[in-house]
Amino acid sequence: MNNIFKNLIRVGIVSSVNYSSGTVRVTLPDKENIVTDELPMLSFEYNMPTVGDIVLCLFLGNGLSNGFCLGKYYSENNHPLEAGENIFYKNLGGAFCKYNKTTKTLSISSENIVLEGNLRINGNLKVDGNITATGTITGSNI
Repeated sequence: MNNIFKNLIRVGIVSSVNYSSGTVRVTLPDKENIVTDELPMLSFEYNMPTVGDIVLCLFLGNGLSNGFCLGKYYSENNHPLEAGENIFYKNLGGAFCKYNKTTKTLSISSENIVLEGNLRINGNLKVDGNITATGTITGSNI
């Protein structure tokens, strides 16, 4: 096999994270634990891996210094937290968003949720807990 193709796709372990530039350095255990140059995350969202995460990298064919980190993947040690045919689940590290296509239900869970801007609810509102208001409360049909 041509050496150019042999090194295109590699599995490695994140050894450092540069949060401000969106890059990571990756240790390649099958290459005598060499550490790559900073690799940009190939992503359309900001979701940086952490040191120790196993990631998949794609290199450009001219060595192990130019490429991208594709990110974490599901494996024996990294299972989905939620799964199912009609489930979209986004883990936010201590919080999550889940959409069930079958029930058409969007769930957002976090210790604190802040909505900024005007909010309009077209439908019923059920509150299981206390309500605190710092402004005027108006209503009709009360």
